Amino acid sequence: MVANAILSASIERGFQFTFTDLTASQSIVSGDVIQIGESLLAIAVEKAKGATLRAAEIAAGSIASPDRCACLFVHEDVKITCLGTDVIAAGNRLFYDVANTRVTLVATGNIFCGYAVEASANDVTTVQMHFDGRLGGIAQASGGITVGSVATKIIATTQLEALLDTIENTLFAMKTGDIILNVALIVGTAAGSVCVVTIGTDVDLDGTTKDVDSLLKAGNANATGIQEAMDVAATHRGADLAAGPFVCDDDGNVTISSSTDQSSSSFVGSCVLTYIPGSN
Repeated sequence: MVANAILSASIERGFQFTFTDLTASQSIVSGDVIQIGESLLAIAVEKAKGATLRAAEIAAGSIASPDRCACLFVHEDVKITCLGTDVIAAGNRLFYDVANTRVTLVATGNIFCGYAVEASANDVTTVQMHFDGRLGGIAQASGGITVGSVATKIIATTQLEALLDTIENTLFAMKTGDIILNVALIVGTAAGSVCVVTIGTDVDLDGTTKDVDSLLKAGNANATGIQEAMDVAATHRGADLAAGPFVCDDDGNVTISSSTDQSSSSFVGSCVLTYIPGSN
């Protein structure tokens, strides 16, 4: 898919390839953003046209445009069209909206492509950004397939025990576009009394509403062993992981709750969250 968006660019590093997947009526000009597959974006450096448009040029006695174009994957400094209602700050993550040919702060349905290098106020329709169309390939959940470099977040005994106090507490901070693959509660020494542990998301991470057991449900801090959301029996699998990996809608927190106060108990254990970062 092709879209006009790039207004100016200063290329410091990049690699070039030839884009040939043109539809018959497709027209590309230099500066168009091209979506390749599910999650890659490249910027055209020359024009090209599909078979129908090339045939029309020939019929009109004109020199036919090329049927393919060279593209660059990496730009360092790009001025690009953005959603005018977004209030963008330097350092904000930006996502490419293919349908509307612009970048936006909205992650859902769009492709992560870089960071703003300057602010862009409300009603301003351009932004200067670091654009890298390969970033969307780091974290992509589509068609039942998730690819990317896996990372972990771990919280161990002293810190974790302090959170088992019947209050919904922050367990891990996550970023927009992070893909949560699994959450595991590992109990080495039981708490000593009944304690049901749940792990979920706050309203920012979910994008709609907080859910205290959307990742791991019915965890038992009073039973030794490993209890994980993605076990075969799905005993502890929360709703957000029921259909596969969970994509974080916005910057937010994974939370933990316990049914009884075990913050001063004999509990020894840890919690491990496995995820694919939404960016480098």
